[in-house]
Formats: sequence, structure tokens, C-alpha cells
Amino acid sequence: RQMDKIDRSSALTATVWLMHEIRRQQTTSFEEGLKEFKEASLVGLATAIEGHERAWNESPSSEAKQELDQLEAALGWLSKYHTALDTVDHDLEEARRLHNALNPETLSWAFREFQNMAHGHRNSLFDRVQDGTARALCRQIEYYCDRRELVEARAALDDLDSRPVPRRVHSEIGDARGRVKRLANEENKRRQFEDKFNRFLEDLRGHMGADAKLSLDLDVLEHAWRTERDRLDTAIEIEPRDELLKRRSTLNLRLGNYGKALKDAQQSLDLQPSPEGFLLSAQARFAQAHGDPEALEDARQSIRLDNQSAPPVYLRGFYRYEKFEAGDSKDTDLLDKAREDLDAVVDTHRLDSAHAYYFLAKIYFELASIALDAKKPNVAIVSADKVIALANRALSAPLTEQEIIVAFGGYKAAVDPGVIKSFQRNIFVVRAEGHLIRKDFQEGIADFDRAISLDEGFADTYFSRALAKGKAGHYADAMLDLAEAEKHAGNDTRLKRLIPKWRKDYKTRLDKGQQ
Repeated sequence: RQMDKIDRSSALTATVWLMHEIRRQQTTSFEEGLKEFKEASLVGLATAIEGHERAWNESPSSEAKQELDQLEAALGWLSKYHTALDTVDHDLEEARRLHNALNPETLSWAFREFQNMAHGHRNSLFDRVQDGTARALCRQIEYYCDRRELVEARAALDDLDSRPVPRRVHSEIGDARGRVKRLANEENKRRQFEDKFNRFLEDLRGHMGADAKLSLDLDVLEHAWRTERDRLDTAIEIEPRDELLKRRSTLNLRLGNYGKALKDAQQSLDLQPSPEGFLLSAQARFAQAHGDPEALEDARQSIRLDNQSAPPVYLRGFYRYEKFEAGDSKDTDLLDKAREDLDAVVDTHRLDSAHAYYFLAKIYFELASIALDAKKPNVAIVSADKVIALANRALSAPLTEQEIIVAFGGYKAAVDPGVIKSFQRNIFVVRAEGHLIRKDFQEGIADFDRAISLDEGFADTYFSRALAKGKAGHYADAMLDLAEAEKHAGNDTRLKRLIPKWRKDYKTRLDKGQQ
């Protein structure tokens, strides 16, 4: 199969060897044996090709196509071989006449001569086949390395090493080994970098202070991602395979190239629908526009294919909560569905995620407020307890990559100490609101103090602390916070409308002799 062409002398040598074996075994005449050999080889190959064509039509794959091509090439080679056999009929006829004319002793000598001659030619044939096999394996290794398939490349190299190594292809074999070694080194470096990257994610916690040291600089991260993406570009150009497209989509998400990430995810889904592909598509759509209904549909498709995975459930809950916040009517059914999703994320799927805890705490605060408006204080207190517990977990949990991309808007925002401080501030604010529902005013005020220490220019926190102090009866301190809130309110029309109302109320209470 590996030979490019068959010449007449090789065909004659192989035929004589076949004749010798048939006669030695005394199973059939030479002519019948040659006929059986021709028919069986052609029929066998044709049957194999038909079987592979059926398999290819049922489940196309690069491996099946490669094997089918090899079989078709083998059929072409065998046809050439049969043609070569037809050109030596007169030699075979002469050999047959010689056989009939000679006595057994002379015949034995003739067979020995044929055998010696055939043995030498056969060794030459074997050398050519070994060369062809070695070169074919080298090309196969090059193919796998270009596609970045290290396991397959190593298997082909092991196959090559298990065979006799012809000197004529030593340089090609050396090149093949070098390719596998370079790919192995690249993959090893990538795994080591991913380990460092996971430690980097651990550093991005809600409690990270302004002076905290990250284990990796963002420039180092982006350089590594771009380098890997460039290598994937080459491999995908050779063959756009599903796993390569999903990996490149992930890298484009990290680099903020959301349009390219979406294109890769969609191309992956065209090749093979998978929960990971739908999740990547949903993440890219969320990152581009949180209100995109197709993002919600992609998340649903991912859940449908794998209901044990937490990230798409988180995305669906995140989407529903944002729709609830944006809605004028405050659809409580939508809020309940968001709560169900995020409850499943943290309780069923056990996702240890700062942002998931925080969003779920906000949902329970909304539910507590709704319960208070409905005059159900006991229900409100139960929800407030959940708010406090979830906020505590959010302060110590890591951020996941999905949250960084979808909720924070990418790594440039996530590594900004100001953004992290704002996130931490929001956690303290929601925990403070939980304490206030429980009428633990001092605990609530203390959390507002912590929130203000993280961001002294945020007017809403001063206003919330003023209301907390007012509920605790500290009207003079509440008026000081209202003044700070007014100072930082800027163009916030809501605060500018509410601050005078509460200032008047607290002043009236002070004038009446209350604290």
C-alpha cells in the first residue's frame, strides 16, 4: 500500500514467490492460485471500501475519511499490480513448461534458485515498504501536531518507534520527534499557565483590598491568551474542529472579543451541538447585551443538554433578575424564577461563587421587602436571615470566570481595585438591609460604615445609613448623613427629591425634643 509504483521485475518476483508457496503446500495449481489471489484481493478491498463508505455517510469524521482514502489508494495500487502481472504471462508459461519437463530432482534445484532469487527481491520490497510506512507515519505525526492533537501524535510516534527504522528516513523521523516534543512542551506550559490562572481567580475575591497583590499581571494573562489563540488559528485553518473552536471562543471571551467568541461558538454548534457550545454562545451574547433574548435561549438549550451544569443555570437566573429590575411592574413571578435558578446554583450545584451569592442575597432582600409591604413580618425575617448568610458567603467566595466576563464586563474591570471595592461595598449594603429588616439597627449601621469606608463618594450609601440611623432614633446623626448624601448626589433626581423630605421629618422630631 505504501509503494508509489510497481515495476515488472517486482511483480514477477512476487508471483514466483507465490507460485513456490502454492506448490510447496500442494493445495492447488499455480494458475488457480494466481486467479484466486487476484479475485480475493480485489473483492476484499472493494468490500472494505463499501463498508467504510457506509460508515462515512452515517457518521462523517476526519479519521473515517482518511481511512477511506487509504483504501481507495490501495485499490488503485492493486489494480496496477494486477496489470503488471498480466505483462509477465509468457514468463509464467515458460516456467510452467519447465516445471512439466524437469524431473523432481532438477525441479527441487529450480525451486531453490527461485527461492534465493525471490528472497533477495523480497528483502528489497520490504525495505521499500518500511520506508513508505515510516514516511506515512511521519506525515501523520505532522498532521496531528498541526491540529494540536498531542495524544494522537504520541501514539503515531510510538507506532513509528516500534518498527525498524530505515536509515533513509532518519531525518524525517527526527523532524517528527521534534514536532511532538515541541507540541508537548507547549501543552505543558499551557497547563502550568492555567494552574497559575486558577490561582489568579482565587485572588479576585470580594474582600480584596486596594493593596492586594495578584499572582498574575493582566498583561501577562493577555499575552498568553493571544499566543494560544494564534496557534489555534493555524490549527483551525487546517481543520475547524469542535473542541478547537470552543477553546478559541473561550480565549476570545477572555480577551473581550465577544463578536469573535460568538462566531466561534456558533461554528462549533454547527459542527456538533453541545452544552458547552450553547453556554459559550450565551456568555458571548450576555457580554454584548444583557437583555438579548437569544442569550436566554442559548442558556436554556445548554441546560436541556446538561441539567447538571451550574453556569447556564446561573446565566438564566441572572437574566431573569435583570429583567425583574428593569421592569416597571416588578413581576414577582420573574423574581421567584430567578430565585429558583440561583438557589439551585448554590445549593444543588454547589457553585462557590461570590457573585451568585450576592445576587441571591439581593433577590431575598427584594422578597423580604415584598413580605413587609404585605404585612408578613415573619416571612420577611426569614428572608432577611438568608440575605445576611448569603452576604457573608459572598465576602469570602472566589469570583468565577463566567461572572468576570458577564457581570463585571471583562478582566480589565475585574482587576480594577475600584470595581472590586464597589462590589464589596454592595455586599455590605445588602447585608445591612437584611439587618434592618430584623430591626438590628446597630448591625445595619456598622455594615453601612464598612460600605462607606470602601467608597466615600457613593451618595446612596450615606442616604441608606441616614435612614438606618433615623430608625434607630439618632436623628442628628441621620441629618449629617443626609447632608453627605446631598453633597455626593450629583444629578441623582431621586435623592434630590427624597433628601429634603427626610431632613424635614428628622428636624421636626428633633424640635419635639427627641434625640
